[in-house]
This record gives sequence, structure tokens and C-alpha cells, in this order.
Amino acid sequence: MLLVVALSAWHLHAVQKAAGRVASEEWPRMLALQELATHAQGHGAAMARLLTAPRVQREAIYPALDAESAAMDRLTAELTQRVTEPESLVLVRELDASRHRYREVFAEVGLWIESGEPAKAAELFAADGQPALDRLMNLARQLAQTQQRSVGAWQGRAADRVNDAEAQLIVISLLSLVAAAVLAWRIGRGVAQPMARLAETAKRLAGGELQARVGFAAKLGPREVERVGVALDAMAEALAQRNAHIEAIAFSDPITGLPNRAGLLREMQEAAHEHAAAPRAEPDTALLFDVARLAAVNDVLGPAAGDALLHTLGHSLHNLASVKGWHVAHLGAGTFSVVWHPEPQAAEAEVERVRLAVLAALSAPVACAGVHIDAQFHCGWSRAAPGLDGGIDHGRTLREAEEALADAKRLRTDVRRFARSDPQQRRRQLVLLGSLRQAAASGGLQMWLQPKVALAGKTPTHCHGFEALVRWRHAEWGMVSPAEFVPFAEAAGMVGVITRCMLKQALRFLGQPAVQAQGLQLSVNVSTADLLDEDFSSWLCEQAQAAGAPLDRLILEITEGRLMDDAERALPVMHALRAAGVRWSIDDFGTGYSSLAYLQRLPVSELKVDRSFVDHVDASAARVALLRSIVQLGHGLGLQVTAEGIERVEEWTELTNAGCDLAQGWLVARPMPPDAALAWLAERSPAPALQPLETTA
Repeated sequence: MLLVVALSAWHLHAVQKAAGRVASEEWPRMLALQELATHAQGHGAAMARLLTAPRVQREAIYPALDAESAAMDRLTAELTQRVTEPESLVLVRELDASRHRYREVFAEVGLWIESGEPAKAAELFAADGQPALDRLMNLARQLAQTQQRSVGAWQGRAADRVNDAEAQLIVISLLSLVAAAVLAWRIGRGVAQPMARLAETAKRLAGGELQARVGFAAKLGPREVERVGVALDAMAEALAQRNAHIEAIAFSDPITGLPNRAGLLREMQEAAHEHAAAPRAEPDTALLFDVARLAAVNDVLGPAAGDALLHTLGHSLHNLASVKGWHVAHLGAGTFSVVWHPEPQAAEAEVERVRLAVLAALSAPVACAGVHIDAQFHCGWSRAAPGLDGGIDHGRTLREAEEALADAKRLRTDVRRFARSDPQQRRRQLVLLGSLRQAAASGGLQMWLQPKVALAGKTPTHCHGFEALVRWRHAEWGMVSPAEFVPFAEAAGMVGVITRCMLKQALRFLGQPAVQAQGLQLSVNVSTADLLDEDFSSWLCEQAQAAGAPLDRLILEITEGRLMDDAERALPVMHALRAAGVRWSIDDFGTGYSSLAYLQRLPVSELKVDRSFVDHVDASAARVALLRSIVQLGHGLGLQVTAEGIERVEEWTELTNAGCDLAQGWLVARPMPPDAALAWLAERSPAPALQPLETTA
């Protein structure tokens, strides 16, 4: 009997020791590897948002990137210290090298983004960053598999020890006396069953079933068996709690308690699997809401007040979703999302119904820091479209809704739907965007000129100058309309390529002696993004000096609505260039949201009345009165007023009667190459009579 006890104690001690090593070494490594993969995936998702987000939204993304990067560094350092096995150590060193490489690429990508080159940043991330990140995640998975094999090997050895113990006990029991055999049988049974239970529980834990427990309700065997069982249960409970904590970090928002982007995508995928057997008549719809004044709340009342506002809004949205059965989430900053499956045959009316229901739930004033805040929202939405394989890309649906939301904020509208373009058209736009720099360098982007003449009587009396208009002569598609590639270039942050190409050609034109002799002015369109470029002013002055062009003959036109987006930062650049001689013009006046106070601060000398106020102005007295008010406003501010888009003699007459100074449009002349423009100027003496146009473009 002493031999039986000693043998059993020896086997149990070995199993207990091995279980303790697994609990203290193997499982923490597996958890660290799972957490590393989660943070790597989160960093990649944050990088994807950073590469596509406008400049004003990047500040909110950088803290998430820093937190994910710090967590990855910490976990990599822990693994380097804990791993000692030769096979795993090689993988850990490769993982550490991949982490260092990804960190270098991430730093370089950030520099490109902040230097105003998001396209280069995206190209660098796709070429070097994403492969390094994928390599990092693959190595983490390989290490996890190695650790899992180690745990499985331990379980096998534990099972072998149990089997050996059972066999030895049976042999000893058969050789003992009947009484001893009965006693040995009882002891063997009391040990073997708990050991088998331990082995089965360890196997289930190794397979990822973290809910598995030994669960000894009473004394079923020796104290050592109970200790191993308690240790396994404690280890399983710790693993389950840590796994729940990791999931909470990875899939929920700490401010609102709602799912984050990753959590929402997981819910959408799970819902799609549940309905796989019953095809849906309509795809899911995603509706995004962005708090309009969150930045003002953070600046005036502090970040704590902003978080309190988001928490209250998230709570209201959660209560509404629990009744409606929607998927709700907080995607970061001030953006909330609602995803639902619309009724069959539903149209935009249901989207409007859902939007109004959400706004009604969020409309109550929120008390933050002693101030009642009436939250207002911009909305964007998109309906999922099946891919080529028939499946739904839920991440793409959210990205499309975010694009619609960005358009709603830019256009200052309440709601905007994502306009899904034809795949061939999107391919054409991508090809154009990819070849834009080459076209600017090789002469594919051309400057065409449209005259600006004085309004007096029935004939254009004097040509003051021209407006430079961009044209793209593509090698494959011929002349490409600016309406096709300019907005796409602005959205991609590449409008500066077009601006600088046009300015170079414009300055060369102004530098010609024949142009200077006639005192012609030349207007060129610029964007707010150009003015936010730190070296734009110095670059323009250097180009003018190299071309011998007088800057006092250059007029830079900037759209009213775009200027108001970031007027405070653009003002110093505008004043600096005005001091150098450049004159400024507000383009498309009347369509934006500028105030008279801002107009007084801007160093502008010209207002260009938008074509929408000129087109068929003679059709009603109200349109004539509105046009005259705009002209009087410009003159009251001491500005020259130019009307664009004149195509009819009747429009010319009304503009003349209103006192407008200059005019341009097809009624005067169509855009033409620079040589043709100078020839047109030479041939128009005396001034020709105006002829009505038969067609309008």
C-alpha cells in the first residue's frame, strides 16, 4: 500500500508541476500573442482611417495609433523576455524585427501625411507598411500555434502519466491480498477518475474552450488531485476574465459603452451568418450621425464635458436600439452609426424615417459642465451592395457612409447619401488620378484662357485680361473635362499638382513682353489646401521672378465656400501674397456662407458673381433685384464685380443696367489656347457686336 501511495503521489506531483508551468508560462504567452494580434489589427484599421481622413479629422486618430503602437512594443518586449525555447525564440526575434520595420514605415508614413502627400503615404503603407504588419501578425499566429502545440504536448504527457499510473496500480492490486486488492481498487478508482477529469479539462482548455472547469464539488480523491483541479479552475477563470477584458478593449468604446467599429463589423458579420439560410430582399443600410459642435464643446468646456456629451448620446441611442433592434456603435470622435435591415421594397423614405427617429431620441438638451447643449448632427448613409462573389463587404458600407457624411459636413447639409458610381467610371477616375503628376510634368495639363471684358453698352469695350482654365489632353481619352478630374483630385489631396502646373504656365504667359505691353491681367484658381501649404507663398514668388512676371497682374481666385472652411489659417497667406502684389478674387460669390465681417478682413479686390445668379436673370423681376443687390454689395465694399457664365444678350443687358464691371462667358468668347487668345485680342478692334448663342454648354 505504501508503494501505491508513493507511486500515485509521484505521478500527481509531476502533473501538478507541469500544470503550474503551463499556468505561469505557456498561457500568459498565448494571451500576450492574442493581444498583440488584436493591437496590430487595431493599428492597421486606424492607419486605414488616417490615410483616408481629411486633415481636420487626423488629430483624433493619432492617440489611438500611439496607444496601439505602445501596446505592441510592450507585448513584444514581454515575449522577448519570456520565450527561451530555440524554435519559438527564432520566431520572436523575427517578430521583433518586423515590429521595428513596421514602426519605421509608420513614422515615414506619418511624415508624408503631415507634409501634405497622402497619396505617397498610402503608396508607402501599401508597399512596406501593410506587408510588415501582415508579417507581424503571421509571426504572432505562428508563435501562438507553437505555444498551443506545447500545451497539447503537455496534455498528452499528462494523459500518459495517468495511464501509466493506472496500469501500475492495477498490477500492484492484482498481486496484493484480497483485502489489499479491494482497498487498492478503491484508491485507484479515487485517483484515476479525478485524473481523467483533469486530463479532459486540460484538453478542452488547450482547444480554446475557456468555459471548461474541473468543478470538484466534494472530495473525490487525494489532496494533490484537488490542488491540481483548483489550479486548473483558477487558471481557466483568469484566462476567461482576461479574454473578456481583451474583447472589451478590442470591440467596445470606453466612453459610451457601445460597440466600436470592430465590434459593429463583428455584429454585422454574425447577423449575416444567421440569415445565410434565408436570403434577404434588401441589403443592410448604414446611417452615420456626427455631432456638429463637439470640437467647440471640447475647446470651451473641456474634454471631460465632451466625453459626458458622447456618453449621454450613446446611452440614448442604446435605449432606442434595444427597442428597434438596430445595430448601433460609436465609431470614434463624434460619429455614431445605426445599421439595420430595411423592409423589402423600402426606399429612401424609410431611411428618412429612421433618421428622424434617431434625431428625436437625441434631441433633448444635454447638461454638461453646467451648460445645456443642444446637439446637432450631420448625417450620411449608404446601402450595402453585393460584391462580385455575392457577399457583402460591411467595411466598405461603413466607408461609403463616412464619405457621404464628409460630403454632408462639407456642403453643410443635414443628410447626404453615398452616390455609388459605375465601376468603369471609378476605374477611369483612379487611372486619371494615378497619371495626374505625369500629365502635369509632361504638358498634358494645358492652360486655356477665357477673356474678361468691360460691361458697357451693347458691345464689350475693353479686355482687361483672361481667366486661366485647366484642360487635360489625355493620350488615350483625348480632352478630359475638368469637372471629371478636379473634384476627384481635391478629394484625394492632389489639387496642388493642378494649381502649381497652372500657375507656372500663367506666370510664363504674364512674362511675355507682348502681354506686359498690353497690361493684361490673368486669373488663376487656387484652393484652401494650397494656401495651407507652408511654402506656397515663397514658391509663387520664386516662380514669378524666374518667369519675369509682374505679380500685380496676377489674380488668384478662391471659392467662397472653400475659403470659409479654414479662413483663419488662410488669412496670413493671403495678406502675405497681397503685400507681394498679388490680387485676390472671391469666386462663385453668393453660393457660400461667408459673412460681411470676414469679407472686410479678406484682402480681396474682386467678387465674381456665380453663374446661377446670371443664368436667365431677365426671367423675373426678383432675379434682377437679387443680382443688383449682389452688385451693390460688392461696390459698397469697394470691390470690382465680375459676372461669369454670360451666354445671352439679355443677360448682358441686365448686368450692364445693374452696374456690373466685368463679364466673361461664351457670349464674349469660349476658352481657347494662349496663342489663340492673343490672336483673338488682336483681331477685335474695333469691338465686335455681341451675337446670341444658339447652344449652351
